[in-house]
Amino acid sequence: MSRWVSLGCWCVAAVAWAVAAVGEFGTIGPLTAMAVALTPAFTLGVIVSILTAACFRQWWPALASAALLIPTVAFGSVAGGSVATDTPVAGVVADGVVIVSSNVRAGNERIGELADRLAVEAPDIVVFQELQSTELEAVRRSALSSDHRFAFVDPRDGYFGGAIFSRWPLTGTVEYVGGYPMAMATVETPTGPLTVINVHVAPPTSWRNYELWSRQLGELHERLRRAAGPLVMLGDFNATGDHVELRVLSEVGSSRGLAAFRSFPVSGLMPPLLALDHAFVSGGACLVDVVALAENPGSDHRAMRATVASPYTLDTACR
Repeated sequence: MSRWVSLGCWCVAAVAWAVAAVGEFGTIGPLTAMAVALTPAFTLGVIVSILTAACFRQWWPALASAALLIPTVAFGSVAGGSVATDTPVAGVVADGVVIVSSNVRAGNERIGELADRLAVEAPDIVVFQELQSTELEAVRRSALSSDHRFAFVDPRDGYFGGAIFSRWPLTGTVEYVGGYPMAMATVETPTGPLTVINVHVAPPTSWRNYELWSRQLGELHERLRRAAGPLVMLGDFNATGDHVELRVLSEVGSSRGLAAFRSFPVSGLMPPLLALDHAFVSGGACLVDVVALAENPGSDHRAMRATVASPYTLDTACR
């Protein structure tokens, strides 16, 4: 019996180390990308493996698995990726531009209720992902629309429609990132123009989608790096803080919105497992805080509220 326990524990350790390596050095296909996303589940498996091995006095596989937990404890993930907190940055005013992001879930029959709930947050800007035409009509009838008279909308069938609503005038366009549409707008805030990119990256669930996912994250990285003025991109990145492909975005922009909270999937049975919704800024903007909202009716994602100070010049305090 102990031999089989030892073999099983070694297998768990080997798989977990492989996932950690891929998360650190880069994915090589859809299976590895999805495996890295499930790092929290692998972490739980490692803990169970350690306890099982210890019970059967299988010390070597227990130590091999325990060594994997060192970066988990130190950095917040098996791959060693940093996890941002939602504690406000010291010295930055908390009354910046408040932006709410919501993946509404295509076909959401409670979209009107969702929009009314987000209006309670009194945001300055709201971005929606997976917005279809019928859902847009419901949003137009909500309290949120009456409070946000300026909008750029791009509803589409399927999963890549979007919209940006604002209290202030804006100029919007559709940008094709990696070949798929993302709504973008320059909002005339009281402190100056702020460019907002409503992000929805393809899920890496097939080879075609994986290649699209890689291109989109790469292009978003370049947009952050090249930003000539205050820029914020937020939404559903379909990647977690364990993906190095996402973590590199924090090298060129403020990373407070990286893995600030777990957002997917939302169900009544258990808390969300994956941190897929993030925010990044560059070009002189600073993320003051990033928090999850308590309600996002009818959606399978938690909604996100990000507060952005713009313009902001003390970049070192943003990181």
